[in-house]
This record gives sequence, structure tokens and C-alpha cells, in this order.
Amino acid sequence: MKSTSKWRGKVTQYRNRFDASDVSDIDVGPVIRLVASRMEVSVLEIRSRDRTQQVARARAVLMCLLRRRGYSLPAIGTALQRNHTCVLYACRRAENDVELRTIADELEEKK
Repeated sequence: MKSTSKWRGKVTQYRNRFDASDVSDIDVGPVIRLVASRMEVSVLEIRSRDRTQQVARARAVLMCLLRRRGYSLPAIGTALQRNHTCVLYACRRAENDVELRTIADELEEKK
């Protein structure tokens, strides 16, 4: 029995297509400081693995704002050291929560 698979070439093509090096580095500095000051958390807390409600909500607003600015899910995830699905979930949560959506709208106007 051979160890080569008929899928090996397709998997390699898929990996090359979505290589992490294609994701450009984005500057989240100004936006993260804006969100941190509005949500009363530190920049370090937003970038950390902290999952407390206050920090997670601030992170969701940040991800939502970056998404509204046109950045891709993988680019946002890479910048914040998260998976793109985490970014997708946070954006959906921020858009469905009235309070978070209001904060995101308010901060978006401050650009």
C-alpha cells in the first residue's frame, strides 16, 4: 500500500492559497487605544488571553471596528493573535448586541 494520497496535491494547493504570509500586517494601535479608553480597559488586557466579560466585549468592539474598516478576518486575527473564526464570532456578537453596536457606531464616527 502506498503512503501517497491523491489529496496531497490539493491540500498543498489549498495551503499555498491561504498562506499566512499573504495577510498584511495592519496597524491596530490607534483603534485599540480608542476602544481601550472608551471601554475602560487597558491595551494589554485587550491583547491578552483574558476572557472576562469586560475585556471580551472591548475586544469584540475592536474586531467589529476593524472589520468595518475593510480588513479581512484573517488579517484581524493575525494582528490580535486570534483565529479568523474568533473574529467572525466577535463581529457577529458586537453587531447583534445593541450596546456594543452603539459603542462601535460612536467610535467609528471618531475615526
